[in-house]
Amino acid sequence: MSAGDGVCVGVIDTGVGPHPALTVAGGRAYDDDSRGHWAAETLPHGTHVAGIIAANDINSWVGVAPRATLRSYRIYEGDEEVTGPYAIAAAIADAVDDGCDVVNLSLYLEINMPVVTRAIRRAIAAGVIVVAAAGNDGREAPLAFPASVDNVIAVGALGRQGTYPLGTASVATIDPPPGADAANFVASFSNRLRQGDFLAPGVGVISTLPGVSGPWGVMDGTSQAAPVVAGLAARVLTETGWVHSERTASRAEQVLAELRRRAASLGFSPDREGIGLIGAGGATAEAN
Repeated sequence: MSAGDGVCVGVIDTGVGPHPALTVAGGRAYDDDSRGHWAAETLPHGTHVAGIIAANDINSWVGVAPRATLRSYRIYEGDEEVTGPYAIAAAIADAVDDGCDVVNLSLYLEINMPVVTRAIRRAIAAGVIVVAAAGNDGREAPLAFPASVDNVIAVGALGRQGTYPLGTASVATIDPPPGADAANFVASFSNRLRQGDFLAPGVGVISTLPGVSGPWGVMDGTSQAAPVVAGLAARVLTETGWVHSERTASRAEQVLAELRRRAASLGFSPDREGIGLIGAGGATAEAN
C-alpha cells in the first residue's frame, strides 16, 4: 500500500471520480468557459484509468501505486468524447507547473499536432515521465500520436486467456500468434510498438467507475495498459528514493532505464511487445 508514496501522477483524460477508492488532490478542466470542474461528468474513462494507477481500497481493489497523489486534468466536456490539441497541450503544461512527476495520456489523435508535441517536449525536458497509449487501431497500424513522440513511453495491450469470462467482449481481442506462454496474446487492437516500448495488461481490466457508491467495471484498450506503466514509474520513484531528488530530465531517464531493466520478453516480436512486460520487481538502484 505504500507504493507510489510522494509521487504525483497527472491523469489527462475525461475527469476522475468521485469514487471512494480514489483520492484526488485537485486538478483543472478545460471547458469553453474555463470554469469547469476536474471531476468526471458522465464519461467513465478517466476514472477507470486513475483507478489502475492508484485505487486505494484495500478491502476490494488497489491500483499499481495506491499511495501516489492523483491530479485530474479533464480535457473533455460533459458526455463529449471529443477534445482538441490546445486543451491537451494546456493540460500537459499545467501538470508540469503543478509538480506532476508522471503524466498519463490514455488518448490519441489522428494526426501529429505540433502544439501537443511542443508541450510534451517541454514536459520531458522538465523531468516529467510521459506515458501514452499505443493506440487501438490494430496490429498493423503504426504507433499512434502522441505515443509516437520521442522519449514518450508507449504502451501496448497484453491479454491473457482465462482471466475473463467466456462470452465477454474481451474474447474478441484474442489474436495469434501466442507468446512463449500460449495463454498470452497481444490484443488484436493494439498498435505496433518501438523496440524500447512496453506491453502491459489491457484486456479485461477491472478498475473504478465514477460514482459515490464506488462502482467498478471492466474495460479493454491500450488506454488501460498505459496507466499500469504510469503506476510502475511511480513505484520506481518511491522504491529507489529518487522521488526525493530534484525532478530533472536525468531523473526521468534513470526511471525509464530501471523500467527497462525490469522488463522481460514474452516471446512476441519487438514490434508487438517492444522490450516486453515490466515486473514490479524490487529496487536495486540507489538514490543519487
